[in-house]
Amino acid sequence: MPLFLCHRIWKRMSDNIYLLYDFIANRNAVYSFSLSKVMTRSFLVFSLMVMARTLCLGQEPNPFILRALDKTELYVGSNENFHSALRYDIRGAALDQLFKGNELKVNQVNAVYLQNEYRDQLWLEDDKAPKDSTSGGFWSSFYKTPETFFKVRKDNFSLDIDPVFYFGLGDDSKDDETIFQNTRGLTVEGKLGEKLYFYTQVLETQRRFFNYIERDISQRNAIPGQGFFKEYRSSIFSSLDGWDYLNSQAFINYQISDFVNFTFGHGRNFIGNGYHSLLLNDYAHNYLYLKFNTVFWKVHYQNIFAELSALAGRDLPGNTLLPRKYLAAHYLDVNLTKNFSIGFFESVIFSRDGGFDLQYLNPIMLYRAVEQFSDSPDNVLMGLNAKYNVRRFGQIYGQLLIDELRVSEAFSGNGWWGNKVGYQIGVKVLDLLGVSNLDWLTEFNTARPFTYAHRPSVENNDIIASYSHYNQPLAHPLGSNFREWVNVISYQPSAKWHIQAKVFLATKGEDNADENNGGDLLKDYSSRVSDFGNFTTQGLERRVSSTAIYITWMPMHNFYVGVEYLYRRDNTEDERVDLNNNYFGLSFRVNTFTQKLDY
Repeated sequence: MPLFLCHRIWKRMSDNIYLLYDFIANRNAVYSFSLSKVMTRSFLVFSLMVMARTLCLGQEPNPFILRALDKTELYVGSNENFHSALRYDIRGAALDQLFKGNELKVNQVNAVYLQNEYRDQLWLEDDKAPKDSTSGGFWSSFYKTPETFFKVRKDNFSLDIDPVFYFGLGDDSKDDETIFQNTRGLTVEGKLGEKLYFYTQVLETQRRFFNYIERDISQRNAIPGQGFFKEYRSSIFSSLDGWDYLNSQAFINYQISDFVNFTFGHGRNFIGNGYHSLLLNDYAHNYLYLKFNTVFWKVHYQNIFAELSALAGRDLPGNTLLPRKYLAAHYLDVNLTKNFSIGFFESVIFSRDGGFDLQYLNPIMLYRAVEQFSDSPDNVLMGLNAKYNVRRFGQIYGQLLIDELRVSEAFSGNGWWGNKVGYQIGVKVLDLLGVSNLDWLTEFNTARPFTYAHRPSVENNDIIASYSHYNQPLAHPLGSNFREWVNVISYQPSAKWHIQAKVFLATKGEDNADENNGGDLLKDYSSRVSDFGNFTTQGLERRVSSTAIYITWMPMHNFYVGVEYLYRRDNTEDERVDLNNNYFGLSFRVNTFTQKLDY
């Protein structure tokens, strides 16, 4: 990077450096181990000189790539081995889907961006891989190509090192606190041979959230998507106080055969085609998992075995091992035609005094049958996911989630508590009204009271087998007992500019004091108020309306400057707990996208 550009960036980011220095110098900082001295200098350098690529595998899925894949499906058609519902596991299939023929013609606005993202894979195919340079001085070792800060390419070995940075600051006229985020981190990924891929990322953050998220943090003892955290107060800027936390995710992926690969890691997963998922969402904190993907013909079959935390760290005294529960899930996705796919999902949450129940390791057996064989009270969920592409128009998608269902009660109209179901219906329209790169997503989600909730799966054990991890839902962030309507309009007038508007309308039934109305999935459903007369949004009704506008400029590859506006109303029958937002903020970020906290 030219020195004059470094100088300009340094001057613009001086306030952020002071904030970073304050974190390091603060005697109350969470992470004061000796490595901080080494990391400090690295972060200061990396934060100023960063451009890096984002993958469709392992970390937050890249929205530009997801949009390009949707458009390719609509205008060109889908390969039989491409399954868009598994967005964390489509890297190889995405490469074929985007570049096999003339697919880039339908993604002209992002053609250069996509070619940079997949630069190495494309070069490897046509034998044009770049050679390592040994001349040019120190700076010539960085940014040999636009998408990677530092890379190594040798026979049967590749390594990419990319910094991550996010600094955001804004003012909410409805909140006395300053809203800010200061994240620094590092991503390391690479390949050993042709079959082993590895990825690791570490992020360190100080942040103050919107008031409605702060309320949830107080109620759940957990920050959305995060684990351990501690209070943060700036010793330089008196108006800055919030939370301080470290987050890391990592995995290895190995191709066992032409049809099967496995991933062992610490991270998240997502199943679905929508903005949210009622089956498995990526809202919760990272968790340990072992995942198998079997792909053949028109079929993608996925198995996930995971260890979850039954409580959050603040629920127990310090240095107390968190109680464990376990997840086993499988998802079978079939491309019946080029335009229509359907998937079957099943999962089980359970706890055992002796650890993981080996019976759930059977990769092709129904978990409901295993549960019945064991006469166990485990929490089994089943669901469907479907997608239909209307060529050159858009996509219709949906989900059905069944936690528990008694058919005789489902149509009786008596509100039996045990009919715990949810569903999603959504539509994506690309190039709306013939305007190129103008897209619209509209989506409706709902879940009945007590959905995802459960009771302890072991007698004399208080670990509740709810569909959650670290006090955070594994599916929709609103949990249960809600209705939600999502609208997202996106417009990309050029390769460097992106404009997006989001409108959310939701109604959520909260629990009254000392009453379980089915709005909190962390509660034992045995404490419910009534067996009959239950309906969606019962209890203390909370109505949310939210409008957000984002304008983003990308001056260099994966280097973003953003402007954000949010107007949100959160009202209940009790005006004392109403929370509203009127926020305007700026952000500077690299190799990361804004965390989805829309609910």
